[in-house]
Amino acid sequence: MTLFLLIAAALVGLAVLLLTWPLLQTPSGVKPALWSALAIGFLLPVGAGLLYYRLSNYDWTQSDLEAGAGVPSSVEEMVDRLEKRMAENPTDPVGFAMLGRSQLTLKNYPKAVAAFEKAYALTQGKDAEIDARLAEALAMADPQSLSVRGAQLLSEALKADPNNPRALWYGGVVAFSQGDKSLARTRWMTLLELHPPADVVAVLVKQIRQIDAQLGSPADPRLAALESNQQAASEASADTSSASATQDGVRVRVRVSVADKLSDRLKGPGTLFVFAQDPQSPGPPLAVKRFPAGTPLPLDVDLSAADAMIPSRSLAQVTQAKIVARFSVSGQPIAQHGDVYGELSYPTNRTDRASLVLDQLVP
Repeated sequence: MTLFLLIAAALVGLAVLLLTWPLLQTPSGVKPALWSALAIGFLLPVGAGLLYYRLSNYDWTQSDLEAGAGVPSSVEEMVDRLEKRMAENPTDPVGFAMLGRSQLTLKNYPKAVAAFEKAYALTQGKDAEIDARLAEALAMADPQSLSVRGAQLLSEALKADPNNPRALWYGGVVAFSQGDKSLARTRWMTLLELHPPADVVAVLVKQIRQIDAQLGSPADPRLAALESNQQAASEASADTSSASATQDGVRVRVRVSVADKLSDRLKGPGTLFVFAQDPQSPGPPLAVKRFPAGTPLPLDVDLSAADAMIPSRSLAQVTQAKIVARFSVSGQPIAQHGDVYGELSYPTNRTDRASLVLDQLVP
């Protein structure tokens, strides 16, 4: 676009010269039409510019303005720039943590691990969030890593910050997988006291009740109170869903479940991805959430602009979205043979919760 504007400016300048030259080159004794030449020299380029600005279909608020300001055109370009910046400034743990989070968003798990490892080394393992993020990245790259290195990192994170939500969640998962159900319960109860989102509350309450049943413990009245609060919050959310959609943008609401014939395929390691796509335009998802293996189904999932991978590409841009839920056995976002999935078409003006069933296998 910049080259086009330069060429256009040159052509307008040539037109001004051709029109004003005869006005200035008058016979001897005749006064040049100086004011007419000045008027043409001013009005022609200004008028041409205004007409093109008003009549063209070019988006003047985005593309070239962003390019001229050095704004990346994609998440990948932004991450590339951040990688180059960190290569020039290798002692910035905050920058490496940001790079790690960006790589996690792009599902580049080995690169996320590398970035968080550098942040971890620079903070000497004393930053709870970086410790927990590194454990998460390792788990995404290799689910088995949670049992050894991940467990160590999560213990360090909880030592530095006993109320770190990410460390409490994964720390509970590690303790449960290692058979220490009492410790898992303690960590998840602590997480519940931090008032996590409603879908997390539902998962944790169910898990803790199962632990209590296995340990032969009496019913914990706090769980009933939490469930009651969650139900009240859900009802209030349902009553104001239309207002929320107006204030916060489009919101997709689905209940994810699995067909009985395929439920056994979700019992191993993996990751559940729930995401929205633009059926008319390929590219990154408009919104995405992921849940670790063992997350109980059915599960209520809400997708909104807050879950967008790219701020300029969100659910607000479409009237019809394709919603997909897929359990990835490998933990990777790209579909692979044997993954269980389900999908549906979702009008973005819909306000009720749709049913999304994982009932198909990736061939």
